[in-house]
Amino acid sequence: MSLSRNWRVVFALTSCLAACGFEPALRDNPTSAAFNEGFAIEVAGGRTGFILEEFLLQRLGTPGYPNYQLRVRVDITERTESVAGAGGIDRSALDGVAHYDIGLPGAVSAVSSGTIRGSASYSSGSGEMASGAARGDAEKRMLAQIADRLVAQLILTSSEWTG
Repeated sequence: MSLSRNWRVVFALTSCLAACGFEPALRDNPTSAAFNEGFAIEVAGGRTGFILEEFLLQRLGTPGYPNYQLRVRVDITERTESVAGAGGIDRSALDGVAHYDIGLPGAVSAVSSGTIRGSASYSSGSGEMASGAARGDAEKRMLAQIADRLVAQLILTSSEWTG
């Protein structure tokens, strides 16, 4: 009897989702075509841009014949959160802002644009090598956060800029 009751609950929840207009973001339609074909990705910014581009390629895939071009520029600022506490350890933070636009391949104008923010903190001690490694790790965590947020933003807004 309980198995039958569980199926009724599942059916009721599924029916509620269908009734409220829920539908998958990447179902078969023009919106999903942008993601299936992939994006030609251009990221400015040297080493930082290279790392972000790798994260975006991991999330969006390598394009075959891309329908859209994703251009991203990253600006990073560093700020001190606390100064030399016990043991001479400082706490710093990296704040990243990624400005992106989406356009058709080869086109100059954008069909959509926006800004994504991310941040990560790290502790630096007296050793220069350890401090550099901690900063590099924080930078990668912040760029992964930006990549995740950017892909989520693309999915959420895709119906506005796909054709």
